[in-house]
Amino acid sequence: MKLPKLLLSSIVCAGCMLAYADDSTKTYYRYVNEKGVKVIVDSLPPEAAPLGYDIITVSGQLIERVPRQLTGQELLDKNNAQTQERLRKEEQRRLEEWDKSLMLRYSSIEDIEAARERAIQSVKVRISILKSNRSSVKSEIEREQARAADIERRNREVPQALVEKINVLLDEIQDIEDSITARENEVDAISARFVRDIDRFKTLQDRIHLRSQARPKAVRKSYY
Repeated sequence: MKLPKLLLSSIVCAGCMLAYADDSTKTYYRYVNEKGVKVIVDSLPPEAAPLGYDIITVSGQLIERVPRQLTGQELLDKNNAQTQERLRKEEQRRLEEWDKSLMLRYSSIEDIEAARERAIQSVKVRISILKSNRSSVKSEIEREQARAADIERRNREVPQALVEKINVLLDEIQDIEDSITARENEVDAISARFVRDIDRFKTLQDRIHLRSQARPKAVRKSYY
């Protein structure tokens, strides 16, 4: 295949020059071989494809650039970079939504502290109710256990229904204890959440303050 002088003037093909091309619509492949020599061919060798190549016209105009294939490590690095970028964008969106929510709900640190106290107090009320229920169930267990002990002292067999009732009450006590523990943990979680809200709100206030400081002050006009 013959190539025009414009293309031939700058291309070396394995130490020899390609011939002129007769068909101006035909495309060619340009790549750098393992010896570092730029090569132009009309049929791309299979071993050249992973190296990356250009598809060009007979006059040397670039039609498409096909990048080289990435190595396994490069693919891993690329995927890691993409993952990190995705996580960064997700975190940015989360912060933006958090900031928007804080600014809509609160106008000061005192507002956040008041909201925290209300939330904690609501949970403490539920804890108080649970503890009251626990006391009631414990009293009932003590009564039923006393009945069972009295029956045993009379050398009589404790009715199965009474045994089952005591076991049900013991299970109920355990459920209440678990609920109390969960609510107490909730108080700690609420406190930690509001600490984060307060810290973030302070950061937002500092930003607003810095921006207001950075704004150029209006120049007063003097009239004389």
